[in-house]
Amino acid sequence: MSRLDRLLRPRSLAFIGGTAAELAIDASRSFGFSGDMWAVNPSRELRGLPTFASVDELPAVDAAFVGVGRDATVEVVRQLAAAGTGAAICHASGFAETGETGAALQAELVAAAAGMPIVGPNCYGTLSASTGAALWPDVHGLARCERGIALLSQSGNIAVSLTMQRRGLDIAWVMTLGNQADLGISEAFEAVAADDATTGVGLCIEELDDTERFVAAAASARRRGLPVVALKLGASETSGAIAVTHTASLVGDDAAYDALFRRLGIRRVHALPELLDTLAVLCALGPLRGPRLVSLSCSGGEAALVADRSRGLGLSFPPFAPDHADRVASALDGRVAVTNPLDYHTFIWGDETRLTGCFKAALGAEGQGAGASPFDAALLVIDFPAEGLDRSRWWPTLRAFSEACSATSTPGVVAASLAENLPEEARARAAKLGLAACGNIDTALLALDAAASWGQQSNEPALLWPAPASDSSLDHTVLLEHEAKWRLEKAGVTVPAGTVVAADQAPTAAAAIGYPVVVKAIGLDHKTEAAGGGCCSLSEPVERWPSCSTTLPACFCPRLLMRFAKPCAACGSGRCWPDTGAARPPRSQQWSGRSMRSARWCATIAASSKSRSTPSSSRTKRLSRPTR
Repeated sequence: MSRLDRLLRPRSLAFIGGTAAELAIDASRSFGFSGDMWAVNPSRELRGLPTFASVDELPAVDAAFVGVGRDATVEVVRQLAAAGTGAAICHASGFAETGETGAALQAELVAAAAGMPIVGPNCYGTLSASTGAALWPDVHGLARCERGIALLSQSGNIAVSLTMQRRGLDIAWVMTLGNQADLGISEAFEAVAADDATTGVGLCIEELDDTERFVAAAASARRRGLPVVALKLGASETSGAIAVTHTASLVGDDAAYDALFRRLGIRRVHALPELLDTLAVLCALGPLRGPRLVSLSCSGGEAALVADRSRGLGLSFPPFAPDHADRVASALDGRVAVTNPLDYHTFIWGDETRLTGCFKAALGAEGQGAGASPFDAALLVIDFPAEGLDRSRWWPTLRAFSEACSATSTPGVVAASLAENLPEEARARAAKLGLAACGNIDTALLALDAAASWGQQSNEPALLWPAPASDSSLDHTVLLEHEAKWRLEKAGVTVPAGTVVAADQAPTAAAAIGYPVVVKAIGLDHKTEAAGGGCCSLSEPVERWPSCSTTLPACFCPRLLMRFAKPCAACGSGRCWPDTGAARPPRSQQWSGRSMRSARWCATIAASSKSRSTPSSSRTKRLSRPTR
């Protein structure tokens, strides 16, 4: 049982507020919600619903839309929690995204909920396609369905736009999480990944609230064979700053998110069309056996475009074997150069029989073994005429491609060179024929690359994630970087040499170390969110050292971590303290290969080593070994 069960499938709703509440009532009615609905407004009736003057008069409901101002939201949530409400959607903004005062109010909001799930604040709400519940103060484009993908987004407006998709995707749930004051994207992911009605998950993430929970949810999705696709916002410096003011999110290191998604088997995308088309392909085709594709188009330009746009992806277009090429050439009367991607020309256009024969030959239907195909997937590029023009001569091509894919058990994807040239009717017909459809060549190739990667991951054992110690008697301490490196070195792990000094002593320490040096702030939870990233490299003395107004926020961190940026000239190890006569820092704040060694000591050892007959490879190994 999840604490979100009543929110995912609510049977009774309450709407509290004025105009925003009325819009949510309208949305639920137009979505076909048939459960009980009540409203709360002290001065007027809302849309003909039974309307109470106070929240205290409401019966217990599964979910409530709270559309009042931020100051009133806290008390309303307190009353809803006392009444046993299943969850509350808090629409108001003006909380943690606005600064310290708003953050304090948001903390009061969470305390008032007393464990009742809160969605938001500063969010659009939720949609449930199975029940028709729309706790949502705006229009949306969802249709009712019993099973489908779940879209989870911190951004409300992006979620609104995603609901307007016309890709034939069944969307079972949309949840906008806003500031994630209580319900975060990790818990929402966990809940939908465990639900049997979920066929895939799309994530629009600004910040992860609970990494361990997110990892567990991803593992659950993997066990169920659910595709998970993520769009990470805030990759650039500008978008990261926007995210802080938008939903109070610290977006974190983009490379770290990349690594996390790869480890968990989550496909990362970089645009909304790619998010939707990737989900469409993965849900329709599942994981592919491999990356080998065949592309079919009636234009050499389109064939070249497919080849060009696949560069940098993990896809391949293997050439036809000689006997295979002969069969394809025969199907085209020997009038076409047989390559992959294949330009089958237009002289068989509209002739379904000949098109079917050509496509079957290309996919290998007459090759070794009945129904065998040398390709893992097939792509058909086809652009339909605009609305109002005759499309009758295009449908035979679609049917022929479907028949060839079916005969060879080859997963098939249809794409246009321009998204507007693949109308809803074509997408719908493709779906009925067992084909996936993508808006354009780029998203089709990216989605096929995702499906091939998914197939490869399906054949690999799941990567284990370090679990927290379960023994409550153990003390857990988060170490600063220099403390962790000192302990690692004591355990025999080679780490870069370095020291910790007060900020005002940095120039002296840098001179003692010798340039170039790397300077980092310590004590910050997120160095990437500090001005200048909390780290800099200096190749020579500078007139003004980094401070809170330049690179390193000394106002947040009075100490600096300094590391060598080049190896010792004598030994090449990068672990010795240059013999400059400068006083060395206390042993607890320095580390360099088990013991601090001077450059003079290294030079002596290096000189004596040259006189020995030890092979150079062994000598190098001995010199790089930490002293004991």
